[in-house]
Amino acid sequence: MVEEFSIKRITKLDALALQQFIAAIGHSVKTFRYFDKRPIDVLDNHKLTLLAFLGKKPIGYGHLDYEGGKTWLGIAMIEGYTGKGFGKKIMDYLLTYADESNLPEIHLSVDKENKAAVSLYDKLDFEVVKELNSSVILMKRLKQ
Repeated sequence: MVEEFSIKRITKLDALALQQFIAAIGHSVKTFRYFDKRPIDVLDNHKLTLLAFLGKKPIGYGHLDYEGGKTWLGIAMIEGYTGKGFGKKIMDYLLTYADESNLPEIHLSVDKENKAAVSLYDKLDFEVVKELNSSVILMKRLKQ
């Protein structure tokens, strides 16, 4: 039986599913540190927060967050679910929402060694703005 892929908008009322995702993230946590210093209540500040599911299992996460006068995109996949096209589907959902909401710029930070993510962002018209430090780069995408 093939499990169905779906994307669901969430709020902090869906904290249990989000916590399940965070607990199962595996080695991907090394490059997705968003919740290291933020409580679940940060979702109140998001323009959009998503969980991607395979069947009933949360396998991916995405958000558009407004912080510091900019809209920031964050995305993460559970270890073992990268490279299968699920991240691209989450990105498409987030960027369609951003374009339909007339958000002029979308910013993100990414670890340089996360080559798959950097490649995906390049294909989606993100450009390198600067190196934040020796391991992280900042990227930006202008409204399409």
